[in-house]
Amino acid sequence: MSLDKRLSKHATKGRLPLIILFAALAVLFGLAAFASYNDAHEKVHDLMEYNGSQIRTGTWYEANLHYLVGGYAEDKKGVYYIAPLEQDGTYLGIYVPKSMQSTADQIMDETMDYLNGGSEPTTYLKGRGKLTNMAPKEKEFFIDWFEASGISSLEVGSMAVYYKLDMVEGKSAGTDAVIFGLVAAGFLAIAAIILIRLAGKKYRKKVDEVIQSRGLNPDYIDEDLNGGLKTRTADFGRHYAVLYNSPQQLIDYQDLVWVYKQKNTTTHKLYGIIPVGKTVAHSVVLTMRDKKQLSTNVKKEAEADEVLQYLIAQVPYALYGYTEELAGAYKQIFEAMITAVDLRKATNV
Repeated sequence: MSLDKRLSKHATKGRLPLIILFAALAVLFGLAAFASYNDAHEKVHDLMEYNGSQIRTGTWYEANLHYLVGGYAEDKKGVYYIAPLEQDGTYLGIYVPKSMQSTADQIMDETMDYLNGGSEPTTYLKGRGKLTNMAPKEKEFFIDWFEASGISSLEVGSMAVYYKLDMVEGKSAGTDAVIFGLVAAGFLAIAAIILIRLAGKKYRKKVDEVIQSRGLNPDYIDEDLNGGLKTRTADFGRHYAVLYNSPQQLIDYQDLVWVYKQKNTTTHKLYGIIPVGKTVAHSVVLTMRDKKQLSTNVKKEAEADEVLQYLIAQVPYALYGYTEELAGAYKQIFEAMITAVDLRKATNV
């Protein structure tokens, strides 16, 4: 297998699932946008032009309410009110978001004053919404309100329409279609960018930079990697290593200064409080002469040890293992670490 095929194989393996994922998300949000668009372009009916037997669930209605006789439930996002249909005096539920609650409460107060002999309400609650069936629990609260007002079950059955209008304010029925469409376009763009970069071989940019700057022969590098140590995310040869990160990296062992294994433990918590488990990740960190640190993930600590032992055999003059002294030297006197490595190399250590 040539170096080109080796790099392409690993790049495709890592990026193809991402392309499929983002493309699938684009399709899902695209379908949601299409459904919302259809809703938005259905005819919007004036709710007050219909009686209880004429209104239909799944239909958008324009509401211009100035009578609300009470509220029967509430959740974190809004309040459920009861409104009469003017054509026949039947009643249905109106779900109002919190942003519209103060207006709805004012209308409800004005309606109560009117029913007690006061003047007709002057405040209006304007918006539109989609008519849906009441959930069983909501229907129960709806009926309870009537019965608490002294209306018998028989009368409730003739007066109530067990539908709810989910009102929205400040946006048209097509706003969701626009939002879903933009999200779909975003996911599609991400998938396209990953695909274009894959086709353009952007993943191997760093590898090509090293090959060109040092005049290396790709065939020689591929031959060097054959018969070496292979891990899930890297190939180690006698003189070179390739890390299949993003972007991929080509390492010349002459640049190695310090190599150590690293263990990262992540504690997962439910609701940010209750520990539910831990994830342990192992990696090998390779420090280069330019002070850059590159890492490659391994499955188990034993595999990290195997990588270290292999590199010790190929590059015995580099520094190995993590200590506080070496970590301090890396931060404060890195040039001294390079000098020590060069001295070890010169004395064949």
